[in-house]
Amino acid sequence: MVAILVGVGVGVLGAAAFAGLRHVRRTYFVVTVSGRSMEPTLLEGDRVLARRVPVSAVRAGRVVVFGSATADRWIVKRAVALPGDPVPRGKGLDLPPSTGDIVPSGQMVVLGDNPAESTDSRNFGFLSTEWLQGVAIRRIGATAGDQPLDLH
Repeated sequence: MVAILVGVGVGVLGAAAFAGLRHVRRTYFVVTVSGRSMEPTLLEGDRVLARRVPVSAVRAGRVVVFGSATADRWIVKRAVALPGDPVPRGKGLDLPPSTGDIVPSGQMVVLGDNPAESTDSRNFGFLSTEWLQGVAIRRIGATAGDQPLDLH
């Protein structure tokens, strides 16, 4: 009788641990930076821990990850303007004047920190918020050291 109860207890604990792990995997993910578009903030090869959030939780200035959830490559840029924000002008941005002065619903403006090496809203205009995967929280791994990375 004791062995059966112990076995059930371990099974329940195992199921709870599995559910917790599944929650973490759905909420957090890691991306590896490829390219120089986010220098000096992020360097090629840096690994970044990101958290899945809705666009309503993103603030201008945060580093975001976007791309298709099924893509083998995601893109890391800085959110500059979100739906309802004023359309940024200058900085090489040539966004369509027909959009008025406010970023349209379902769209955002993203820029790399290194303009000379970045393909971003300066090139492709507004980005659909449907592509948003999450916000970067911190750099992790060998290049991170013990210092948190200020990504906002």
